[in-house]
Amino acid sequence: MRRIRYIVNLLIIFLLLLTVVMNRDGQVFGTSVGEWGHAQSNQNVPPSEWITEDGMRVVSSLNIAQGILGYGGATPIKIYLSDDKIERVEAMENQESPEFMASVVDAGLLQRWNGLN
Repeated sequence: MRRIRYIVNLLIIFLLLLTVVMNRDGQVFGTSVGEWGHAQSNQNVPPSEWITEDGMRVVSSLNIAQGILGYGGATPIKIYLSDDKIERVEAMENQESPEFMASVVDAGLLQRWNGLN
C-alpha cells in the first residue's frame, strides 16, 4: 500500500511540474503544446525554398526539418545559395536562449558553411 501511495505521489508531482512548464513556456520537451494532436494545415506555412530579388536561392529548414530539435525546440535556419555555393546561413526565430544562440554565432558555426557547395 505504501508503494502505491509513493508512486501516485510521484505521478502527481510530475503532472504538476508538466502543467507549470506548459503554462510558462507553452512547450513540453521542445514541442509546442498547440501542435499536439493537430494535423498541420497548409495555410500560413511559409515556403521551403524561394528566389530573392537579386536571384539568390534561399532554402528554409522550417518545414523540411521539423523533427530536428535543439535544446529549446526547433531551431530553423535559412541557407542562401548562389551559383550552387552557400553564401550565408542565418538562424531564424527560435526558442533557444539568447545566450546559447550568441555562443553559436560567436563560435562561427553559421559562418563555417560559407563558400561550400
